[in-house]
Amino acid sequence: MTPDGSTTATTTPGAAPVLTAVQLRRLTYLPIFDFSAGHGLEIGPLASPIADPASADVQFVDIIDRDELVAHFEGDPAVDCDEIPEIHYWLKGPDGIRTLSEAVAPGAPFDWVVAAHVVEHIPDLVSWFAELASVLRGGGHVVLTVPDRRFSFDILRPGTTTGQVLAAHASADVVPSPRAAFDHFRSHVAFGADRAWEGQVPTTEARTYSLEDAREMAQRATEGEYIDSHVWTFTPSSFVEQIDELGLLGMIDFTIVDIVPTRRNELEFHVVLERLTTDGDPAAREERRRAGIERARTALPREGFPNAVGEAPRPHLADLNLTLEELQEVASRLREEAASLREDVAARDDELHRLRTAHHDVLASRRWMVGGMVAAPVVALRRRLRRSSPG
Repeated sequence: MTPDGSTTATTTPGAAPVLTAVQLRRLTYLPIFDFSAGHGLEIGPLASPIADPASADVQFVDIIDRDELVAHFEGDPAVDCDEIPEIHYWLKGPDGIRTLSEAVAPGAPFDWVVAAHVVEHIPDLVSWFAELASVLRGGGHVVLTVPDRRFSFDILRPGTTTGQVLAAHASADVVPSPRAAFDHFRSHVAFGADRAWEGQVPTTEARTYSLEDAREMAQRATEGEYIDSHVWTFTPSSFVEQIDELGLLGMIDFTIVDIVPTRRNELEFHVVLERLTTDGDPAAREERRRAGIERARTALPREGFPNAVGEAPRPHLADLNLTLEELQEVASRLREEAASLREDVAARDDELHRLRTAHHDVLASRRWMVGGMVAAPVVALRRRLRRSSPG
C-alpha cells in the first residue's frame, strides 16, 4: 500500500502498468472536474476514493475513522480494505453524530466537495445542501455521482417529489424515514443495468425482500433506528428539476454548471453544482441560477433508453405521458418517415438494377475483347500464309 492509502498494480518489467479499479474509476472523472485545483473534501470514499491524494489537496470524511471502517468491512469481498484512505474527519463524535460543518471545521472552507452515491442516502436534503454551502467558498463546487433509478435496483420505484423533500426537512429527519425504509426494501430488485438498457423491466415477483421484511424495516425506522436506504430516487432530468424547484423556493444556494447523463449499460450520472454567492446583486444571482438550470436541461437528451452514448434516446412506454394529440403527431411523423424510407428503398432498387445491367454489359464486352485478342494472331497468321503460298 502506498503512503496515500491506495494499492499499486503489479507490473511486469517492460510491460504497461495495469490500473486498479480505483484508478480506472478516477479516469472517468477527468473530463468532469479538475480535482487537482484548489482545496477539496470527499465525503464517504470507503474503498473507492475519487480524488487522488497524490495529485489533489483532498481530505476525507466518513461516519467513522479508517480503523473502524477496516474492522467493519474486513472479510467483505465487495470492499478492498487496502483501498480505504486515511479518514481525516468523522461524523461520529463522543456525544453522538455531528453535522458535516462541525466535523470538518478545521479544514474548511473548501473549494470543492465530491460525493459518489451519497446524496440518495441523505435523510434531509435541504439541510445537507445547507451544510455543503457552509463548508464551501462562494463559487465553490459540489461534484455528485448519483444512481439513475431506471438502471439500478430502484427501477420499480417512482421518482422523488419536491413535496417529499420538503416533508423530510419539515420533520428534521436525521435518519431515513419509515417511508424511505419501506419503499427501499419493498421495491429493491437485483436487475443488471445492461438488461434495463435493453428495455427490459423486472416484474414485482423479482423483488429481493418480502412485504414482511419491508414492514419490519419501516417499524425499526419508526423507532428511530438508522436503516440504510435509498431515501431519494432520481434520473438526470428529475434531479435538475429538483434543484430548480428547491432554488425557486429559496431552499438551497446552488445551481448546476455541468451534468453528464447516464452512459449506456451504466447506472449512474454525474452533476457539478456551484455554490451561489449570497452577496452582490440578487437579480444577477438569480440570473446565474436560472442560466445554469437551463444549460443543464439543454444538455440532457429526452429521457428513455438511448441506443448508444450520444444517440437520441428511444422513448420507453413507462416514461411517456403523451396526450392523444401528441400521439397522433408522433404517428403522423412516423408515417412520413416510413414513406420516405420506402421511396429511398425504391430508388436504391432502381440503382441496383441499373448497376446489374451495366455489369452484365461490361462482362459481355470483356468476353468479346478477350475473344478478339486470342483470335487476332490466328487471323494474321492465315493472311501471311496466304501471301506466301505459290500462285
